Amino acid sequence: MEAERLKPGMRLRHVPTGRPVVVAEVTERTFTVHTLDDRWIDPKDGRLKGGCAWVLLLEDACEFEE
Repeated sequence: MEAERLKPGMRLRHVPTGRPVVVAEVTERTFTVHTLDDRWIDPKDGRLKGGCAWVLLLEDACEFEE
């Protein structure tokens, strides 16, 4: 994936781990993704829980594919 193509809302796959992520934010030097495979609906309150945020340098975009 080329860093110039990153846009918030894009769904990607992290190639080394195979984890699905969604791009949350793109800045001049970094981008943030949220993991999608470790989220769930809490049965007590019906809200989405879990997930992780990764902040990476734009040069690390090559580790992701659409």
